[in-house]
Amino acid sequence: MVDGKPPKTSSPKGEPRFAAAAVTTYASRLVVAALSFGSILIIARALGPEGRGDVALLTAIATLSSQLAVLGIDEANVNFAGTHPERRSALATNSALLGALFGGLAIATLMPLFAVFPGLGGETDRTLQLLAFASIPGLVFQTLLTFLIRGDYGFGVTNLAWVASPLITFAGNGVLAILDELTVGRSFGLWIAAHGGAAALLAWHVAMRGAGFGRP
Repeated sequence: MVDGKPPKTSSPKGEPRFAAAAVTTYASRLVVAALSFGSILIIARALGPEGRGDVALLTAIATLSSQLAVLGIDEANVNFAGTHPERRSALATNSALLGALFGGLAIATLMPLFAVFPGLGGETDRTLQLLAFASIPGLVFQTLLTFLIRGDYGFGVTNLAWVASPLITFAGNGVLAILDELTVGRSFGLWIAAHGGAAALLAWHVAMRGAGFGRP
């Protein structure tokens, strides 16, 4: 209470209101869920259960492997970015380096594992499995940048990137299905390209609107 007036509820400069950030993030989650479900329906309708299963397995290989490869660095990113703003540029460069390093280690682990136990890849094409492996470093980088930007209260751009991937995938699968050109390879390639675009958007934000990429 100051001079008989209640204190202001606005956040410090550069920080969004908690309610607004929470609502937009939750709304983004709902949109992502709806678009992802829509893509599932399109793929299942166009490719049947077997094709849908192949796409799901390939995306699961890439997603789960990248999440394991992150090794908790994403949480460290948001903590350090929030408490030590002067380190954000170094953390951005570290995210790129660790994305390549941890993603490479994941690939080095998966390739012999899938060679010894080929059943892990189901009936999916070997080339598509290698494509799933190759996408892991980019997915790790995307995750690390997402948490880094959130440490700077960049919920708007991270939510945009979060929604952009399933939106591109949904639209692309829909167009290919209408043209009767949808295949497992094209659907999975579209998924990888969509995530690559999201990672590029986050990297652009860090370079142009954030702290930039500094010394590691």
